[in-house]
Amino acid sequence: MMPLEKTKEEFNPFKEENGDIYVLPGKYFVSMWASQQGKLTQISAKQEFEVKALDISSFNSVERKESVDFLQEISTLTKEVVNA
Repeated sequence: MMPLEKTKEEFNPFKEENGDIYVLPGKYFVSMWASQQGKLTQISAKQEFEVKALDISSFNSVERKESVDFLQEISTLTKEVVNA
């Protein structure tokens, strides 16, 4: 694992366009990076994980998708505000 040097701009995880915290159940992948003094270092290899829906609501699969879509829209707007 080699460190990556970020020299042009400060690391900002809210600036990423391709990620979100609200997702539908399914399989996803993650890798972890550490940022220290402008250098990014990978601290774990890509790992697969599964997101499962908690049985704490009465949403059916259609309502769950609509709810996640709405939450993703809020997340996108939050990113725009944070990065304005």
